[in-house]
Amino acid sequence: DPDFVDAFHSIPTGFVDGAVFAMLLETLKAALERQPEHAELHYHCGRVLDRLGRRVDAIGENEKAVALDPNFTKALIELGKLYQATDRAADAATRLEQAIAAGAEYADVYYMLGNLYRVQGQIGRARSAYRKALAINERYEAAHQALAELPA
Repeated sequence: DPDFVDAFHSIPTGFVDGAVFAMLLETLKAALERQPEHAELHYHCGRVLDRLGRRVDAIGENEKAVALDPNFTKALIELGKLYQATDRAADAATRLEQAIAAGAEYADVYYMLGNLYRVQGQIGRARSAYRKALAINERYEAAHQALAELPA
């Protein structure tokens, strides 16, 4: 059940023993053996792997989810975060752009995309992404600050 897995992810790091996530991972793997075509299972497996510190494996599972469902916005956003965390800014930006194209027009996605553009020296694109974040949520303080910090 996706809600059950999401409930575990909402628990802050340090409040749950890693063994609990290892057990959850084994349960997800068993489910994937029965339903390997289920994109959401790959996504949840990837999130658990990330929680266990296995980012490369997490990327692999989320890539499988996107291969099965190219418009799976949660997996695309997760890949954006994972690629950003592994210093793959261009890959992260591509996945977030795909998430937006698939309908994930959220302020935080535009904000993350703006940060990725800024890191890559694409100041105009960063400015545009931050402005889109603010058009969605005009009180998004981090986007206001990031926009103000961009060179003229």
